[in-house]
Amino acid sequence: MGVLLLIPYAMVLHASSWFNNASCPVSDACWLFLKLFKGLSENAGFNITGSLILIVLQALWIGRMVSRFKLTGEGQLFGSLFFILFCGFHYSTLCFGPVLLANFFFTLALPELFGIYLKKKPALSLFNYGFLVGLASIFYPPYCVFLILGLVAILVMRVYQLKEILQILGGFFNVWFLLFVCLYSLNLHTEFWEVQMGGFFKPFIFSMKFGSQGWIAFSLLFIFILLNLIQYPFFQFKRSIMAQKQFDLLFWTLLICGFSILFLQIDQVNHLIILFSPLALLTGVLLTKPKNPLLQETIHLFLLLSSLFLQFQNW
Repeated sequence: MGVLLLIPYAMVLHASSWFNNASCPVSDACWLFLKLFKGLSENAGFNITGSLILIVLQALWIGRMVSRFKLTGEGQLFGSLFFILFCGFHYSTLCFGPVLLANFFFTLALPELFGIYLKKKPALSLFNYGFLVGLASIFYPPYCVFLILGLVAILVMRVYQLKEILQILGGFFNVWFLLFVCLYSLNLHTEFWEVQMGGFFKPFIFSMKFGSQGWIAFSLLFIFILLNLIQYPFFQFKRSIMAQKQFDLLFWTLLICGFSILFLQIDQVNHLIILFSPLALLTGVLLTKPKNPLLQETIHLFLLLSSLFLQFQNW
């Protein structure tokens, strides 16, 4: 029953979408997304419904990960709630856009890595991970940095084997090969490489420019990252070896998220969505540390009100 409550909860956190007609910012470099969804994303009804569905599905998948891998014994929906809350920190992160769509595939990919620890033959899981990251990256190329996460997962979870890395790369490049074949047959491959790939991969370092927007949301997320880093011993104390490795992998994911601004042209606030899944999982577990339910609910209520307030601000 608790899972079903995520739907009305997400609808409440979509308040700015219902009352604010601000358009969803999409970078011109997201060429494939604009080709496929530009007309639909400009429709207010589809924008609200599409983003709501994607956010709820990702929140549900995060809750399933917590339950499946037993990341915490209580508060199993906290991670899901935090994902929805983080989406509500800025109106542009609530929109149906390329980053939210790409993050949907990345969220599906995470448990594929979590599950390789005890598998004798993880070939299918690693291929699936590479395939899902490939799908995410064709809509929003910065997600290709999570190929590094696949390498880290093999080093953290297993004994290093070159063939396992090749399985991840095989899944990833299968997506790009199929995309190239489709674009070549339509004579769109040159435009794709010039606009989308050229628009993101620039010979500059630290090219993240939000203008005057998004810095409050960025600051709040940075505070959550710091809190989780400070509480790192909490994620290791009295936990199984598998749980420790899984939490380590989530911290590595946050670090690799930082690589997404290297040599990439980032000019939209919704790029912050790349942080939401690993940060929501960690913060959801961290909220179980206070054993006083009243304190937990107070923290949650404060964040809920802050999220609703920030959505209506052009910060």
